[in-house]
Amino acid sequence: MPTFGPRRVLYFNTWSSAHGGSSTSLLDIVRSLDRRRFEPLVVCPEPGELPRRLAAIDVPVIIHQLSHFNREEVWDFLREVPWYLRLLRRQRIALVHGNTSSSRRSLLQAAALARLPYIQHVRNGARAPRLTIGCRYAARIVTNSNGAAAELYADPLLSPKTVTLYNAVDLAAYESRDDRRMEIGAGSRPVVGFVGQIVPRKGILTLLRAFPAVLERFPEAWLVIVGCAPPGETAYEDACRATATELGIQEHVRFVGYRTDVPAWMRTFDVFALPTRSEPFGKVIIEAMAAGCPVVASRVGGIPEIMTGPELGTLVEPDDESALARGIHEYLANPGRAASVASAGRRHAVSRFGLAGMMQQLQDLYDDVLAGRPASAARAA
Repeated sequence: MPTFGPRRVLYFNTWSSAHGGSSTSLLDIVRSLDRRRFEPLVVCPEPGELPRRLAAIDVPVIIHQLSHFNREEVWDFLREVPWYLRLLRRQRIALVHGNTSSSRRSLLQAAALARLPYIQHVRNGARAPRLTIGCRYAARIVTNSNGAAAELYADPLLSPKTVTLYNAVDLAAYESRDDRRMEIGAGSRPVVGFVGQIVPRKGILTLLRAFPAVLERFPEAWLVIVGCAPPGETAYEDACRATATELGIQEHVRFVGYRTDVPAWMRTFDVFALPTRSEPFGKVIIEAMAAGCPVVASRVGGIPEIMTGPELGTLVEPDDESALARGIHEYLANPGRAASVASAGRRHAVSRFGLAGMMQQLQDLYDDVLAGRPASAARAA
């Protein structure tokens, strides 16, 4: 029997915070769906910033506590399967999309019982993916970089159904020239910026330790850190603040916390620095590029797939404080070089990482899965 009208897609996230790339990418997807083709419904495990932001853009959210398949929670887990099965049928779900790498096994079991197709989004790299129930059951596995998909493409069972779709940004959000210099009182000072979670793998301590060398040549420079620690994991942020004090640079460092106005912050920075130790993709880099901000970033993960040449920015080795400081110096000391890289980065972001193009690919993938087309149609970016 033919289906008329938009089909409902159930997305689930295994956390309810909104300050990571997985959550912001989910917000981009559900905000940009062609509602004539697909309608979103999102399941989150608890109240939080992500459900609030989803509600603000009129995306329906269901809060349902996550139970794990272990001895302590097994009965709660088993009760979840019929609960999800009823939800899938009551909401007339056509497709289930797991937005995070950790699969909710009870929902997968319900989807299997309902004979619904499932898409697994792998955003943080796949480790032993054949042992992951989401990857085994999925009709398609979507990754955000070829680097993150390395083990998937190497597996003859999973490779045919794996496709790389790079994360993208809403380019329209970067058309304004609004910035946050007045808010923080930066005036005409050089501003180096970081945006992201304050967690060890992001290398913020490396950036702080590199900054005294920046101040030797640019004594008025500021370092602005936009982001926060995950809930209940503040030890690393405390260490970062303590390190700034130990280095005697606390007057030049601003921690501004979690913010939703990232485009304006990217336009505030003279240089964007991402000294991360691991990064499956690096969406903040294309955000900086879209804002016309030159980038210094680590040569890890999916970042070289974004910054494919020196005309697009500077790649350094992780944990190399001297190389990071030199990269920042290069742009602060040479406005012509900074302007050239900023302009090339903006063109690159527009041509390769616009949200409209990514959404077209994703929704075409949904059509393929719902039509039962073979997984061999999947392709890498």
